[in-house]
Amino acid sequence: MRSFLKHFALLTLRVFFRRVLVIGEDKVPKEGPLLFVLNHNNALVDPTFVLCCAPRRVSFLAKAPLFKMPVIGTMLRVMESLPVYRRQDEGSNPAQNKETFEAAKRILRGGGTIALFPEGISHSESKLKPLKTGAARIALGASPLKIVPAGLYYTAKGAFRSSAVLVFSDPFEVPKYDLGPTEDPAPEAVHALTSKIDQSLKDLIIQADQSESLTLVSRAERIFRSAEANHPSEKNNPVGEFELKRLLLAGYTTLRARFPEKLEEIKSLIDQYEASLQEAGIDPFHLRPHRFDPIGFLIGLFKALGYILLAGLFFPFVLCGLILHFPAYRLVGVLSVRYAKEDQDMISTVKMLAAMLLFPLTWLIAAIALGRTMGLNWFFSSFLIFPFSGICALLFLEKLNEILGRTKTFGLFFSNPKSFQMLLEERERIRKTILSLEQLLNQTQG
Repeated sequence: MRSFLKHFALLTLRVFFRRVLVIGEDKVPKEGPLLFVLNHNNALVDPTFVLCCAPRRVSFLAKAPLFKMPVIGTMLRVMESLPVYRRQDEGSNPAQNKETFEAAKRILRGGGTIALFPEGISHSESKLKPLKTGAARIALGASPLKIVPAGLYYTAKGAFRSSAVLVFSDPFEVPKYDLGPTEDPAPEAVHALTSKIDQSLKDLIIQADQSESLTLVSRAERIFRSAEANHPSEKNNPVGEFELKRLLLAGYTTLRARFPEKLEEIKSLIDQYEASLQEAGIDPFHLRPHRFDPIGFLIGLFKALGYILLAGLFFPFVLCGLILHFPAYRLVGVLSVRYAKEDQDMISTVKMLAAMLLFPLTWLIAAIALGRTMGLNWFFSSFLIFPFSGICALLFLEKLNEILGRTKTFGLFFSNPKSFQMLLEERERIRKTILSLEQLLNQTQG
């Protein structure tokens, strides 16, 4: 059952996210007791990533109320998760955590792996929340072992077909610690290890003191990366986005403190450029090339025609996928708005859970209807046809959106070459400004 749930969850992740990338798997020790510590920004999606993508069999610590939920509770038990009793949860008794911590220590002492989120709560803030001490207490109680900090990054965590990155950092050792007669680690040792975990996560993830700074960096990153991209598909490069954002944020604090006028300059340039893009109605990643290339245009045109012909061959499946899946797709959106409301870190969780229920239910209802009219063979065949048609429809819509975007950009070049050239020049000015700021920071630090 665990293997089935893991593969089903991985399939769900691959459908919901356009790209799922894992960095640093080779850093994870292949054997021995191991504790994963992660940031927590996307509710139940975060542990799902670790479950599916970590190179070790993982047990989780999860808040106790989840174990009482009909479907989620069963899944948590199958995944060998352990309940954590928090003071803020109604009816919860934190004293029961002693049993949970002992169970976690037994798993670790047996050479197993535990994953937990030391912030203790999922959130949408731009920086880590203060860490709870549970991770340090478990680690010291089960020492010696290794701790692997891991970071989760989402390009747009609540959006369907966005991208995600799971990054594993270098492990660090927790040497053998003598608990003494009380069987509890000393507060000083717990505080020291918690601080070390906190710093290791801060060094790994993207965080900002203010959401405004992260917003500005995100805008600058998108424009800069579009100027460096060789193809519109590089828009969906979460690793490049992750690394560039970290670099930009690294210098943001210094610029804000010492060169605030430089930040205002780049912000003004970005505002002007985005307004021009909005007026033209195009995406910066479709704003290629730097100069019009007739051969490249013809190649792109023939590729577009090829996709259209291919879509024609599979059009019955595309049409079936669109008609069959649209009601469930819309219902997933309605449910996410109703139940997640303004809780951004719950949106993708609600969407994924609803999709895991509604799409198979749609296939079953349609299969029964088809079987009653066409016979038993069609009933069984439909469980292959319907998911395949959904994939065809999804890929068709994504490719169509890309073709339309590039066509609109080429249309701007032909209809208003002056505006086209102005957009290129504005973007290049932003890119050069960012590079000049990097040189300024290097000189300052030197």
